[in-house]
Amino acid sequence: FRLSEEVVEGRAVEVFWDRQRLQQGRDFQRDFCRALASCRVVVPVVSLSALARMHHLHAGSPVDNLLLEWTLALLLHRRGILQACLPLLFGAQLPLDVRPGSRQPCVSSLFTTGGPADLPDVTCHQLTATVRDVLEGLAAEGRGGKAEGVEG
Repeated sequence: FRLSEEVVEGRAVEVFWDRQRLQQGRDFQRDFCRALASCRVVVPVVSLSALARMHHLHAGSPVDNLLLEWTLALLLHRRGILQACLPLLFGAQLPLDVRPGSRQPCVSSLFTTGGPADLPDVTCHQLTATVRDVLEGLAAEGRGGKAEGVEG
C-alpha cells in the first residue's frame, strides 16, 4: 500500500516525504519551504520527542527546521495557500502491557504529558526572518500576498 498510488477524486495523491525528495547538496530550507508552499494539505507530526527539542530555544537560537515547518504550515493555512493543516499529535510511548490483550505499543495523549504546557514563550529572531523571507518570495511569485503577520 502506497498513499501516492491511491486515488482521491479521480487524481493521484502525491506525497512529499522530505527524506526521499530533498536532494543532498541543495539548499534544504529553500527547497523544503517551496515544497511546503506547493502542497494542498500538510500533516505535521507533533510528538513529545519533537517538542523536547524546543525547550532550549531562545531569542538568538538558530533556525530549527522542524519549528520552521510548523510555523510556515500554520501561516500558509491562514493565508489560504494550504487547504488544511492536520497535525498528528503523539505523547509518550507507553509500555506494551497497558492495553489488556494487546502486544502492540501504545502512545499517550500529547496533552496529558505536559509537553505543550512546558514550552518557552519566546520568539526566535532568525526563524522569524526566515519565515518572512519565504513569504516575501511567495508574494514575489504571486502566491500568498505580503509577509504580513510575521512578528519579529
